[in-house]
Amino acid sequence: IPTSALRQSKGKWVEEPVREKDALATIKRYRVELNKACQKFGITTPQRMAAFYANATQETQWFSKLHEENSQAKYAPWDGRGFLQLTWPDNYIKYWRFRGRHVPKSLSDALGNAAKQVNQQGSNAALQDANFKELTAEMKQWRDLVNTRDIDAALSSGTYWAWTNAAKFADQP
Repeated sequence: IPTSALRQSKGKWVEEPVREKDALATIKRYRVELNKACQKFGITTPQRMAAFYANATQETQWFSKLHEENSQAKYAPWDGRGFLQLTWPDNYIKYWRFRGRHVPKSLSDALGNAAKQVNQQGSNAALQDANFKELTAEMKQWRDLVNTRDIDAALSSGTYWAWTNAAKFADQP
């Protein structure tokens, strides 16, 4: 793990420290399930592993956090969670269905319509949990498990890798 990272900010390159202690703790905690997910989804060649972990490194702010925690994001409270952070309700629902969990079509449709409204208006008010009577406490827990439970943090990332056909791009020379 590098000790610092370079990124552009306001047209200039800035260097910021990487909190190695946080990164190592995250890797230690999640490594078993993350390795299982990589095997399951064919993230096994050097090119695929490099692409996956480079993306995960950036998405998790150098493995320091698995939840974006941005209540101001236009897609909040469906903000990023996991190693390849899921955002927007449709990605969470797709993952839940992959896990065999039932999500009523009416709820899926209502959340999809709210997401379209958010994109048009720029405000996340339409996506707030209180607007959806069919969104149960259990479903809210499922959403939180993507950043708190090892298997969900790993599997959600592997499924997202598969949906986006990321291997196709990682396999290119």
